[in-house]
Amino acid sequence: MKQLFTFLILTLLSINIFAQHTCGINEQDIEMITQRLLKHKQSIKEGNVPVKSGNITYLPIKFHILSNSSGSLGIREEFVLQQLCELNDNFIDQDIQFYMDDGINYISNTGAFDNPSSAAGNIVLRNNKLNGRINIYIPQTASTGGGSIGTVLGFYSPSNDWIVVRAAELLNLTSTLTHEIGHYLGLLHPHSGWDAVVYDPAIHTPTPSVSPGGRPTENQARTGSCRNCNTAGDFLCDTPPDYNFGFGWPNCNYDAGTLDPCGDVVDVQENNYMGYFGSCSEYIFTNDQKQIMDIDVADRKNNNTIFSSLGPTNIETVEGDVIVNFPAINGVSSQSESVYFNWEPVPGATDYIFEYSRKLGGFSGGARVMLTNGQNDITIDEPFLPNTEYQWRIYPYNQTSTCYGFSETFEFTTGNITSVAQIEEVDSFEIIPNLVNNQSDILLSINSTESLDIDVQVVDISGKLISNTNNNLIKGQNNIDLSVSGLSSGVYFVKLQSKSGLTTKRFIVQGN
Repeated sequence: MKQLFTFLILTLLSINIFAQHTCGINEQDIEMITQRLLKHKQSIKEGNVPVKSGNITYLPIKFHILSNSSGSLGIREEFVLQQLCELNDNFIDQDIQFYMDDGINYISNTGAFDNPSSAAGNIVLRNNKLNGRINIYIPQTASTGGGSIGTVLGFYSPSNDWIVVRAAELLNLTSTLTHEIGHYLGLLHPHSGWDAVVYDPAIHTPTPSVSPGGRPTENQARTGSCRNCNTAGDFLCDTPPDYNFGFGWPNCNYDAGTLDPCGDVVDVQENNYMGYFGSCSEYIFTNDQKQIMDIDVADRKNNNTIFSSLGPTNIETVEGDVIVNFPAINGVSSQSESVYFNWEPVPGATDYIFEYSRKLGGFSGGARVMLTNGQNDITIDEPFLPNTEYQWRIYPYNQTSTCYGFSETFEFTTGNITSVAQIEEVDSFEIIPNLVNNQSDILLSINSTESLDIDVQVVDISGKLISNTNNNLIKGQNNIDLSVSGLSSGVYFVKLQSKSGLTTKRFIVQGN
């Protein structure tokens, strides 16, 4: 399977977390990208270029988080959201924005997690690929199976039309993904022809007119007989020549005075996204590169490698403060078995990462839940330790707006909770519906494995008892009508109490 591989020596990563990376490209894949680029250049020559409307073009991304077969060690979702934020910031000046299509996909497969380029890993990726989107897989490694000149950080595979970026690149928020998106949208390296060879003055002086990759070496001149920018390098004339100078170069200023084959000093563009220089304060795409990518987007929509019918359902910016309703900030939770968390909807947000943990242990030892479709509350039914400090936070986002980050941390303390066993005889218990107005009744659907005497209690969020009735359950299905008429709007709990234990469910009353 032919792939475009991205490499970076580990020492370069240690210099700057925004450092560019290096690629080792086989000739077949270079040729695939080259033919697309030359096709787009011909379109430019013929005047067949997309007219910029000034509107944002939204491109769908499908992120795939890989983990081992037990579902552990995968990257945490907030790093994916921050990477998407960074990617959109890098492309906003050319009116391109990316959005998550239908959330994140999770793949638990140790083989693909450790080596997505293996035959078995390749099958896993192919089986999870979603057509019409930019598929981005995030494994632990992006190993190519050998033959590299450094540690593989990511690659774009033209034959499979997907991108693989190892998790560490997202953890460090590097520009690797932006670089690979450039390849995905038809760009070559400015040092094309020198992709797998580092310029060495001891070997390459004078600079050969034919690159190690067999292509013409690009000259500095943009006029006269030495001008060859349309037929050498990346075939673009607003990206200066580059003979893989950036690989291992310690900063963003190449001052070695290297001469091109015509004897002119090469003035490389160190801060180009498609080059390999690290430690630049910011990186750019040139106008010619942007035009190629615009044409590639239009071409992909025509050939359905990106579905033109897709688009984000929410393009609002997520902003505003997080306003907590329950549990009270720095308050005491009086709930005995479960804790109900509720906050006002954050403007623009459709989804949330919810995290909670003991304050002593920190969030790394806690738990998280992904909430979708605007859900701004959750009941955690796991037993809480009595008289213990807990903390929680949320990360609000939507398909296009993922820069918000985690909210401040909110704290509460559990009361003098006593551990109560669940009612073993109750096989299932549901409240139908669990969202009602204060003029309705609710139905308690209870399936019991044997006849049972229970008390049915209704309590409010503070633990105040509202009602208490005794009921005799029969073996099998039991339906109990419970009136909520006259109850104020708010959160309530139904508790089933027997001699053997307690079972609790939550319901919400809304005003009429």
